[in-house]
Amino acid sequence: MRVIAGAARGRKLRTVASEVVRPTSDRVKEAVFSMIGSRLELSQSRVLDLYAGSGALGIEALSRGAARCIFVERDRAVAAVLRSNLTRCGLEGGSSVVTRAVESVLDGFAGGFAGGFAGDGSTFDLIIADPPYATDPAVVVEKVQRFDLLAVDGLLIVEHASERALQGAGNIRLTRTKRYGKTTVTLLSRVFDEKPNPQ
Repeated sequence: MRVIAGAARGRKLRTVASEVVRPTSDRVKEAVFSMIGSRLELSQSRVLDLYAGSGALGIEALSRGAARCIFVERDRAVAAVLRSNLTRCGLEGGSSVVTRAVESVLDGFAGGFAGGFAGDGSTFDLIIADPPYATDPAVVVEKVQRFDLLAVDGLLIVEHASERALQGAGNIRLTRTKRYGKTTVTLLSRVFDEKPNPQ
């Protein structure tokens, strides 16, 4: 597995031999960043990579110019591989690796958790989630919406099992879905909050 584009283009990434970690194929990764590239300027963006595994998606975002990325991976051995990949790509300076459960981290953002970055209540321009197939991906969408974690015009990308349909929630709307065999990539975006017209 390699970084596809940007400052770390061509750098090899270590992967993890594990039943619970499912590395994103290069084909799907290219599709993900094709979706992102037509809708979001990655330069100087804030990224949150959930269920990060070896970090391939968040590292790709950093390589393409993202300002910072919080990686969330609860397995400490897997997180160690992720950190080594960041070092290998020279991208550790703009990153923070959090070894906690994703649900706990998302709940923590409601209380001001910032994963090593300024706790200023800022939102993320891009949130990437690649949960295990046994995990309901709708939980991520619901928590991102409830805790207001996505910037206006921000994107939420979820990679999930194709048999699980995924919908938006509140002001986070389904934008595009693309299937790759057993894997489906769903793109959601935050729209401006709808407010009633004054009478």
